[in-house]
Amino acid sequence: MNIRSWVDRARVLLLVAATLGLAACGSDQGSDSVPDGALQDTVARQVDQADIVAPSDLQPAPSEDDQALPLARDLADTWLRTYQPQQNAWSWGAGVLMMGMMDLYDATGDVRYYEYAKAWIDYHLANDYFITSSDTSIPGHTALRLYEIDPDPKYMAVADEIWVYLSEKAGRTSEGGLNHLGLISGNQIWVDSLFMIGPFLMKYAELTGNTEPYDEYALQFSVFRKNLRDPATGLYRHMYDDTEKTSTPEEPHFWGRGNGWVYVGYQVAKNHLPTEVQNQLSFSLDADSQHMLDTFTSVDTVDGRFHTIVNEPSTYLETSAGLLYAYALYYDMAAKSIADPVQQQVAEAWLQGAINQTLVDNAGDTLLLGTSYGTSPGTLEYYDQVLKGENVAYGVGLYLLATAAREQVGKVTALSLPAELSDEQFMQPPIPCEGVPCGKFHVGRGNFTAAIEQFSQEQTSDAYFFEAAIETVRMGFDAFYQIDALSAKDITGAELIEWVNTDAYTKALKIHRLLDNVKQDSSFQSTLDRLLILESGGQSAIGSREYDLGEVYLFDALANVVTGVALITGADPTLTELDTTSQSLNMALMSHPWKQDNNTLKGIRTIVDGLDSLIMALEVMDAETDDQSDDLVPNNVGRLEGTLSIPGLLLETDIQELVMGIGLSQEDVDKLEAPGDLIAFLRPIASTLKVVATLLDLVI
Repeated sequence: MNIRSWVDRARVLLLVAATLGLAACGSDQGSDSVPDGALQDTVARQVDQADIVAPSDLQPAPSEDDQALPLARDLADTWLRTYQPQQNAWSWGAGVLMMGMMDLYDATGDVRYYEYAKAWIDYHLANDYFITSSDTSIPGHTALRLYEIDPDPKYMAVADEIWVYLSEKAGRTSEGGLNHLGLISGNQIWVDSLFMIGPFLMKYAELTGNTEPYDEYALQFSVFRKNLRDPATGLYRHMYDDTEKTSTPEEPHFWGRGNGWVYVGYQVAKNHLPTEVQNQLSFSLDADSQHMLDTFTSVDTVDGRFHTIVNEPSTYLETSAGLLYAYALYYDMAAKSIADPVQQQVAEAWLQGAINQTLVDNAGDTLLLGTSYGTSPGTLEYYDQVLKGENVAYGVGLYLLATAAREQVGKVTALSLPAELSDEQFMQPPIPCEGVPCGKFHVGRGNFTAAIEQFSQEQTSDAYFFEAAIETVRMGFDAFYQIDALSAKDITGAELIEWVNTDAYTKALKIHRLLDNVKQDSSFQSTLDRLLILESGGQSAIGSREYDLGEVYLFDALANVVTGVALITGADPTLTELDTTSQSLNMALMSHPWKQDNNTLKGIRTIVDGLDSLIMALEVMDAETDDQSDDLVPNNVGRLEGTLSIPGLLLETDIQELVMGIGLSQEDVDKLEAPGDLIAFLRPIASTLKVVATLLDLVI
């Protein structure tokens, strides 16, 4: 088996492992809605040219009465004291947040916001970062902003690297559209990309004098518009698959935040693409943008908030979409150095809608509620099941962006703090916040560093298990980035193996050590209200779930397999060349010229332990009598039926198709009676490895 075959197989196995470990997401109930009639009437009013004024001619609301900017500072300050810069991943969520921090620095002159964004960039430039998708390209915008202030060559160097990726390395559709998530998403364009690359491309062109980024952004708009735009509403569907030639959702359902990414993209393109480039487009950016605004102001909203599917009032209300629409209006006015009082009133209504979803929790932290977590393309029901949360990185970032842009344009009315508490759910910190309850709270807020500090203070099954779960999540997401980086030729196969033999090996040993303590507790069972994946860039959340020995043995199996592979490849790197094209896996293992040392032997035995743990996990799941509907690993995994998904990371995946990706045929899958047959499938592999280990033991 050559190295590419190993990479392909590793990708499939990682998908299986991640899906098993992060299988389900809870739901928020949708809210009834009524039209904002007054808002629609205001927007419908015709505006004379005389109503368009320069920002300096406005009479702003008294600063002591307007709470928008002070609230932005409170939200930013809460973030600064909650998360260290390095806890923010090199990805889109933190990328949007840092754009907001930089704009807040411009609006207030408070150097702390600049220093935080700079520390984030500097940390990742000094450590690992990967540019493998549009989501990992957006940090380049902050790097360029830093370069404008401090022309350190390292900031331009990473921007150059991002441009090379976008222009030369990134996968593309047949029409040149940039694949959204690289290896993970396949031959697909997602609406998010128009925001994730647009501000960077325009800033890069302006600072370098290279005009090619202008043409690139114009091309992306043309491809996205052709395949995703709905002529009737001017809104965009979420995703287009160029292989299947299909769009998702199939129905005319339009995701709120996704259209916000597009709407801001229009303002960026309108105000930065050179006239000659715009003239070559087959459509008008201004007309399209106005069409979107007309639709936004005609759909049902509640107190300035939009439904997550903007044209479907049965879906829940959400916060970030309105912030994007408000930011887009302010961005356009600021770029043109004009202020339209009507658009200002519209934007302020949407901004006030977000302000009404803020409060201060028991610990004195300021929270922005009601932002949906990472969202993949799906069905109407899927969108309504994506969890919402408090102080989601990009939600806070969008509030900072919109508020800072409003400071440039000017104020029409004074925005006030909410008169009553929001009905959005959020996690309150336990007071005092200590031990396992405090650790679980931090897991729900995505602060893994603080959570581990709390779990490490106790020697209980709960503490051991959840610390191991955090390390498992970290290892899994690191693996995704490593394999994506390999596919983008950002790293070599040897560097991937080095990561397995160092970072992954260290984490796996820790996971195994922690879980050894839990396995001694035969009655182990625990719950977690929410698992938020923040630091690895996933922006995904899993709702309330039960955990028992099934998860313990599953995580232990993953740790043992990784440990074993690290030991073997460290001792015998020729294993990556194992040839299974002309013989069975068993024969390939038996005939391989194993390097004779103790690490090879230890590695094989550790993998066997991992397979035994996986078999044990399946047996525990099979023995449970409840429906497992609130388990992390649901019973449909053991029965090979239904679908699994990880919102914000992977598309919804049919379990049988997932298994077939490993190499089984549909006929094989139809004959399976899982988990019994799956256990029977794993046992011969474990037995073969035990024989190999025995033979090696005799000769070493």
